[in-house]
Parts: sequence; C-alpha cells; structure tokens
Amino acid sequence: MPTGYPGIMLDVVEILRKEQPKKILEIGTGFGKWGVLIREYLEVYGQNKWKPSERFVTIDAIEVYEPYISPLHKYIYNNITIGDIGDLAPTLPKYDAIIMFDVLEHLQKRQAEQTLKTLMEKTNLFLLSVPLGKEALYHFDGENEKESHVSAWEYAELKDYPNCVFHKMYDNRPVNIGLFAYTPGLNSK
Repeated sequence: MPTGYPGIMLDVVEILRKEQPKKILEIGTGFGKWGVLIREYLEVYGQNKWKPSERFVTIDAIEVYEPYISPLHKYIYNNITIGDIGDLAPTLPKYDAIIMFDVLEHLQKRQAEQTLKTLMEKTNLFLLSVPLGKEALYHFDGENEKESHVSAWEYAELKDYPNCVFHKMYDNRPVNIGLFAYTPGLNSK
C-alpha cells in the first residue's frame, strides 16, 4: 500500500521542525504525503514561503514502484529516483535528514540491516517507522510484489540500535508501529 499509519505524523513533523534539515531524502514516497508535510511545515508554516520559486529545502525521493509517482510528486519533490533502496543506498550522497517510513519490512533482514547501516553513514538524522512483530509479515497478492512484508522487526532491536535518540511505539492493532530517530552524524539539538 502506498500509505502508512497516520499516528506518527505529529511526532515526525515536530522532530523535523526542531532539526530544520535543508536537504532531505524520503525513501518510499507512497502517495507523497511526507513531501507535502515537509514543504508545509519547514517552508510555509512560520516562513510563509509557499511559491516554488521560494523553496529552500531540497526534498529528494526514492520510490521502488514507478506507478505510484503522480503529478503531485513531480511538483513536491526536487528529484525522484525509481529503484530499490537496498541497491541504491551505497550510491547516495549525504543528506541532512533521511526518512524511511514503512519500507524496512519490505527488505530481506540481512539486506535491511546493511541498508540501515549504509543510510546512517549518509545523514545526521535518520527517521524510521516500521510495523513491529511477526504479525506484520504478509504476502501481498497484487500488482506490486514489492508490497510484501518479508522481514519482521522487534521494538527492542531497533530502539537499542546505535545512536537512537527517540523511540515510540504506537498501538495500531493488530500490528504496532515503531517510530525511531537516530542521530549518527550529530547529537540531537
């Protein structure tokens, strides 16, 4: 599904407003809501910079499934790359912030662990959300085979990951959602 649990939005927006990153990578754009929220709360809210010519935040995106890309994406994001983050991570430049929501579970565990490590080397702030527990595993029987959940994650393994400075679990029965913030490049302000 090109969507995710909405309960994390306030926490994510507050973290981004506090940190004020200027160069952001979103992995797994889905419908593009995070790009819209970033534009709204880092440029418009409090700054009144709503015209494209006034933009001062770069938002790049990686999406594995090209049919999800719409005119909205092309308006909101600076650059969109179609591809699998497991393959693309080593080639990425540095970013002030990387956000990856509801993507990790789509990668095989070993590839996901390596991808996390690589991404954390590319940023000062890494935000991650993921459904938790084996209940989150499922095979997607639709057009986009990349929607299948092929790895299970536990709250404890991600909250104890190096440089984790914020973690919260949201009750979204039957599957809980974990939100984690890591600051591998800088200490949180």
